[in-house]
Amino acid sequence: MSEVLELFKKLQVLSVTTKIHDTAGWDSGKLSDQYCRAIIPSMYKKYAIRKVFGSARNSGVLFGKEVPAIIIQNEGKDIDVYPHNVGARRETIIDFLRSQLSQRK
Repeated sequence: MSEVLELFKKLQVLSVTTKIHDTAGWDSGKLSDQYCRAIIPSMYKKYAIRKVFGSARNSGVLFGKEVPAIIIQNEGKDIDVYPHNVGARRETIIDFLRSQLSQRK
């Protein structure tokens, strides 16, 4: 987790707007709403998040609890979510943050 926070700080230095939310006190309804937001970009981009944040029967139960998540926005629209699976490969939050830093240097 400390590497993720460090990468976020580096992005902020590069004038990338970031927000970190501690979901520890959130009720299940609020977490469920956020998971529903994450589903939309995953459908458009055709990758899987269901088993990343739960199981086929209990999708989203781990979202923001045991499995941290980030939702990427552009001009107020949700456009991506991490982590997610593309085929057999998992793309992590750290993968995304590192790629953003390398693109902006």
